[in-house]
Order: sequence, then structure tokens, then C-alpha cells
Amino acid sequence: MRPQRSLFVFALAPWLLTACLSTPQPQTLLERAKAVTSTYTGSVTTTSWLTQATPGAGEAKGTAPSPAEPSASYRLTLFSLDTEHVVPPQFDFKPGAHVVSAAAAHAGLASAAPTGHVHTVTEQDFGLDRDGHATVTLVSQTAYVAGCEIQTTADGLLFDPEIKVAEDGMVVDLRTTGDTVEVVWTTAELLRPVAESRVKVAQAELAMQLPIYANHRLATTATLDDGDALLLTGFPGDRKERFFALLSRGSLAPRSGE
Repeated sequence: MRPQRSLFVFALAPWLLTACLSTPQPQTLLERAKAVTSTYTGSVTTTSWLTQATPGAGEAKGTAPSPAEPSASYRLTLFSLDTEHVVPPQFDFKPGAHVVSAAAAHAGLASAAPTGHVHTVTEQDFGLDRDGHATVTLVSQTAYVAGCEIQTTADGLLFDPEIKVAEDGMVVDLRTTGDTVEVVWTTAELLRPVAESRVKVAQAELAMQLPIYANHRLATTATLDDGDALLLTGFPGDRKERFFALLSRGSLAPRSGE
């Protein structure tokens, strides 16, 4: 019987070798994704790009226009990643855009979130207006001392500080034509602490602040079928975090925690 066993194993060996070589290897989320053409720009200026991102960007806090007629439904999820820890292998944060399966994307996020490295910033469902357009805005405000008005009185000098408000955050502008989606994602991050300079007037020392922003803009066009998602990556946040966004098409897209 031994020669028969040896013959059986010998005959089975080529099949086992073929099966092992053909077994798909684990892939990251972006290795399974289809990259699309995108443009990315960044700068550090004293002007926030949010004021130029969309008309009224500072007015609609985290809202989108209601659809005037039935249209495809979308879900926008903004995430942050704690880069002080190990980056989950599912993600690559080079600037760019990728079309992925919404189910695969949320499965990858669900597996990474329990490690505590991925955090959901906001998640919103929205439709499109009659022109196939929607805007989602997330804005925070910070007060700063922009200057000082000096008045001369009988008792000496009177200093009246001028307080202004700096806005930073994110604006996602979405336009669709059929299955084609045009997305412009703009971020303006106020560098904290706000830059400060001191001027000595008479016997008083005045402190004035000048907001400085790290601005980033990612523009891309992609074709999304129902159940697809557009993964936007590469935006740095503060020194500890990076932000990315997932735009899912379809009413059955799972939420990030599901």
C-alpha cells in the first residue's frame, strides 16, 4: 500500500501547488480601489480659503440643500486619524481620490476604528437640489485680537482692543451630472496658537494677533454607481491628525459604526 500512497501524494502535489499560488493575497483598501484623476494644492497664508470655497460658506453650518425632486442619495463621512499611533494598513494618506465599494470601505473602517486610531468627525445624509448640487460645511470660530484703537483722554491713553473672529473648517462642494460626480474638498486650518506680536506704546505693551491658515484643496471627477464610494485622502490636520472623507452613493450604504 505504501507505493500507492506515495503515488497519490505525488499526483496531488501539483494541484496543491497551483491552489496555493492562486490564493488571493490580502490587499489594502486602496489597493482594491480605482484611482481617479485629481488635483491637489496647499498653501500657508493669512487668508482662509473657506471664504472662497462656496458662496455663503460661513453661513450653512453642516447643512446641505434639500432636494427639490427625487434624486440619488449620498452620505458624506469625515474621519480623522491619530497619526501618533500606527497607521492602519487599510489606508494610504497621499493626496488623491479613489473609487471603492461602499461596503468594502465601511468594512475597512470598522476594522480600523476599534484600534482607536480612526475617529468619525461628522456623518451626514443628503440629497441634491434641482441643479444636482449640494454643499456640506463644517466650520468653527475663534476670536482673536486684530488690533487696538488708542484714544487720548484727560487721564492719559485709553486702549480699546478690536476683536475679530477667524473661521476655519471644511467645505465639500458636490455637483453631479448623471453618474458623474465632481467634488471639491476645501480645508482651512487655523494654526494654533494664533501668531502674536507685541508693540510698546508709551508705558503699555499691546498684543495683536494675526491668524495664519494652512489651506488645502482637492478637486476630482469620478463616476459613481449605486453602492460605490469616493475616498478622498491626503489632507493633514494638526500635528497629530490627518483627515479623510468618504462620499457614498446609495440609500443602503452602511454607517461608519456598522
